Amino acid sequence: MQGRLALAAAAATLLLLLGPLWLISSIAENGRMSPGEGKLAEAAVGIGVILRATARRVVQFGARGAMRTAVSTVLRAIARTVTRRFTRVLLHTSAGTVSRNLANRAFDPDAVTTVSRSRWSLLIGVIGLAASFYGSVLVSDQLSRDSITQDFSLSWPLMVLLAAVPMVIYAGLIHMAGRLYGATTRFATELDGILLQGYFTGAGSFLPMLTDMVIHGDPKQRGKVAFWALGVLYLMHLGTLAVAYATGDGAASFAASMLLIYSFIYCFPIHPMEGYAIWKYSRLKWCVLFVPILVSFLVAFPESLLGVV
Repeated sequence: MQGRLALAAAAATLLLLLGPLWLISSIAENGRMSPGEGKLAEAAVGIGVILRATARRVVQFGARGAMRTAVSTVLRAIARTVTRRFTRVLLHTSAGTVSRNLANRAFDPDAVTTVSRSRWSLLIGVIGLAASFYGSVLVSDQLSRDSITQDFSLSWPLMVLLAAVPMVIYAGLIHMAGRLYGATTRFATELDGILLQGYFTGAGSFLPMLTDMVIHGDPKQRGKVAFWALGVLYLMHLGTLAVAYATGDGAASFAASMLLIYSFIYCFPIHPMEGYAIWKYSRLKWCVLFVPILVSFLVAFPESLLGVV
């Protein structure tokens, strides 16, 4: 019914716009117009001009209204995306890093190091993050699990493996950057980190906060090491994402998402995250790194993974 009314309105508008012009052309084809016919033609032209101007105003008003509606819809969608993606991760990460910071003050890092060596800490961290992702998926709702499976078309063991691989990559980048800038690096998986990771896993949230990257050196060295490692990690995300877009490969898309979440979490300027070292070294460099990562997180992070982040 609504479709018929819209069609009838369009036909009536077209008739009102073109009718006067058609009438004039019909009269002109019959030869010279009489004075009465001339007045009729002038009236028809006037009516046509008025109707055309009125129709144009109506169309312009409707277009402006549609544009305002479209813009407001887009802005609301962006606001919802920012709220859902950024706020949740921001609050979780801030709470977790503050808890880690307070707990680290209660323990002696050197004493912990004597108990757990750097390589063992990294191994425990990788296994723990794989288990954390799997646990976060298990406690999530069925709709989130189905959405992840549908988006990436991967087996769960492969996704669990890919969720932990960025930890190995990031640790390697930290080690390489430490040697490049003359800083000493090690990895520490401590009891407070394990408890915090377990807490977020039980809450259905996968945040890679299990293992700390400890960088020994002056503030400039620590900032350069963190900036280089996080910058390369983010570039790896962009490269993997480009491969995913070019090939449509689900594994590349999932790996790109995991690289992005690691980059996003570790770039926060809160101790003990590496973003804090960059922030203390150069706020400009931190902004240069964090803003693109934030934009990627808001734009390129899959909607299906938000249920487990």
